[in-house]
Amino acid sequence: MICPGNNKNVPTVGTEEKDMEQESIIAIEESEDLYGVLYPYVRDEKITDIDYNGKDVWVRDCNNYKRKIDVEITDAWVAQFTQRISNYVSKELNVQNPRLEAETPKLRLSIIHESAAVTGRSICIRKTPPYVRISVGDALKSGYADAKCLSLLYHCIKAHQVIMIGGEPGAGKTELAKFLSQFIPAEERVITIEDSLEWHYQDIRPDADCVSLQTGKYFTIDDAITACLRQNPKWLNVSELRGAEVQPYMKNISGGMKGITTIHVDDVRNISDRMCNMCDSPAARDRMETDVYSYLNVGVLVSQKQDPDNPERKVRFIDQVAFFYRMGDRKYVHVVYENGMLVTEQLPEKVLYHMKRENIGDVWNTDEIQKRSQMPAGEFYQYVPTVGTETSFFEKQQHVSIDPVVADIMHTSWKEETE
Repeated sequence: MICPGNNKNVPTVGTEEKDMEQESIIAIEESEDLYGVLYPYVRDEKITDIDYNGKDVWVRDCNNYKRKIDVEITDAWVAQFTQRISNYVSKELNVQNPRLEAETPKLRLSIIHESAAVTGRSICIRKTPPYVRISVGDALKSGYADAKCLSLLYHCIKAHQVIMIGGEPGAGKTELAKFLSQFIPAEERVITIEDSLEWHYQDIRPDADCVSLQTGKYFTIDDAITACLRQNPKWLNVSELRGAEVQPYMKNISGGMKGITTIHVDDVRNISDRMCNMCDSPAARDRMETDVYSYLNVGVLVSQKQDPDNPERKVRFIDQVAFFYRMGDRKYVHVVYENGMLVTEQLPEKVLYHMKRENIGDVWNTDEIQKRSQMPAGEFYQYVPTVGTETSFFEKQQHVSIDPVVADIMHTSWKEETE
């Protein structure tokens, strides 16, 4: 019998296997011998992607600047790199199996065989660091977002709004999702669902109640979303909605869960159509459209634009922010930010109702953003605001002004929908 406190020398089951796995991960992530001439770029925290197309090597940095680098990649290096990765995942790369993928907590590796990549064996190394690259201070200085936009999104999290982040590939959807998730109170359980681990919520919020689920061949995203029903989450954060999983996701959201997730769109107004197109039947599409405007609260679009100071570089920014709501049978997308600019401070009554319920007064301003602007990325969770410091909703209502007649109509219609 093992008594508590007397089992210090008893080996934990699986300890040896875990140690071996950790050694393998270190060998993949930190081996200079493995990466050769690419090693400095693997170690450079500002580099996010390293791509070899069979002839040239291109790198992308955290400012989304992509450039070709002058390094020599030999056939011998390509062969040994492939073999090492193959050994790591216990899978061969050949004509019968032309794709090889591996993942560590910090890296995602993808290799395509020359039988499929006719330009030559293709190697992609993508970094997924366990920290947030965006900080409030950098966001304000770089023009990623202004203080009002950040305050609004901060208050949307505090008011438990369901948020969908849209954008094209490479726009920075996941990074914004990680950034916003830091505002979730530590005691509110968060379950993240991903096929490739990029969120690292347990690392960026070590003080928080979090469960991280990774999907795969035997545990699909549908399985993960369904399993969450009995795991008591407050937030269900899915890395990306791509297909039919949109239906169980919205089913959970309609049941009261909150969430942050991402989707491929080029305009927040297209979020509903995109989600409907993922459904597997006409009836499901009709239900989805209704659910989007009933339970999805906020749409955010992350975009890229040309850097005026460097024509070769594109910069990321929060392009659009919009609210979804219904009035009877009519459905609305209320856009407050367009092309990175504030277009109106008027907010739907449904939004004001949720803000008021959380005792949020000035939606467009908060001391939180000012205080967090002095913190580097990854340290947001360390600040604990003083309870009761927010001004009352009615004292600050002029900052979220809305025409009284429109407000009365919207309030009445929305109340009828919810009662």
